[in-house]
Amino acid sequence: MALRDEEKLKEYLTFFNREAKIEHEGQVYTPSEEDFKYLNRGGSNYWTDKTSPSSWLTCGTVAYYRKKYEQDVPREKIIDFCAQVLNIEAAEVERLLDWNARYMAFHDGMTEEETHIWPNEF
Repeated sequence: MALRDEEKLKEYLTFFNREAKIEHEGQVYTPSEEDFKYLNRGGSNYWTDKTSPSSWLTCGTVAYYRKKYEQDVPREKIIDFCAQVLNIEAAEVERLLDWNARYMAFHDGMTEEETHIWPNEF
């Protein structure tokens, strides 16, 4: 990895909200430094600025915390947690998830349902 890339990845690590937390049924969930390192692993997981994560980073964050907490925490709270971690609103997380699903469906010739990281079911 080039030095410039390493510097950019270091900068990206500073963009995560380390004060994020959710509470559910008496349990408090907070992000760890290992979480941030995993989410910051490079590739498409990038930031435009501190309050503008890429759709890939947003999807990666939701997928990561879904896997980590889905058995214990409802979707709405996980989405809120991801929004906090990424310094954006929950509605923006949903918008980015939907945008990414539409893009991938178009790109891969599949349906949005097949490509969506975690559809919001009503």
